[in-house]
Amino acid sequence: ALDLDPNFGVSASGAEDGTITVQDLKRGNIVTTLPGFGWPVEQLCFGPNEPVLVAEYRRPGTNQTVVWNWQKPAKLFSLNHGIHQRAVDFSPDGRKLALGMASGRIAVHAVPQGVVLHELELRLTSGFPRVPQALRFNPSGALLAESSLDDLYVQVWHLEKSQVVMSLFHPAEVYDISWHSRGELLATVCGDASIYLWSTNRPDREVKRLVGHESGVSRVAFNHRGTLIGSLGRDETIRLWVPATDRQVTR
Repeated sequence: ALDLDPNFGVSASGAEDGTITVQDLKRGNIVTTLPGFGWPVEQLCFGPNEPVLVAEYRRPGTNQTVVWNWQKPAKLFSLNHGIHQRAVDFSPDGRKLALGMASGRIAVHAVPQGVVLHELELRLTSGFPRVPQALRFNPSGALLAESSLDDLYVQVWHLEKSQVVMSLFHPAEVYDISWHSRGELLATVCGDASIYLWSTNRPDREVKRLVGHESGVSRVAFNHRGTLIGSLGRDETIRLWVPATDRQVTR
């Protein structure tokens, strides 16, 4: 498990015994070490703005998630469940943390307190759990977009109302989501090798489809200004796009 925090200029790596090492990216020295308890680290995720790190620990039949202040270092709160796939995201202000579980449940926690602010129970039309694959807060933190490999729709939730306000249909499963910095566009990447751009003002169909990957696309991200999109495909290429012109600038 590995993650980078460009704001603080550090990386975090997890060991099989659960120990997490936080290292300075420039100097290469170890900043701090977070103690383990014998469970391998499955994934790590830094929060924005504050020295917060989410760590998921997993062993057969048992999962645990711990939220750390890695600078002190100190445990902020812990949860007796894991995180399904990449269903974890902080709100841009770092004050909320959304975690998705294999049961189809999404919990939004206050940071650093850990209290549950919102809870969503996702269901398919069949009544079975809708298991979240990816979660992304919009820039204001009021909306949460989620995808599931069990369904071809990306759903956007209004957290205060606990209501789905947008359902975005795709021809194949959606692996990742990214919001434009102003919140007006949502990028999704699909198993059909395409990148879809959606407008919050016109959610009935995509406003653009970017084509170039030769197989499914697994990761997507806008840059901070929203002028570029980066994508990672299962064709083992990383591609850079200008969404305003649909142009691919590099691969």
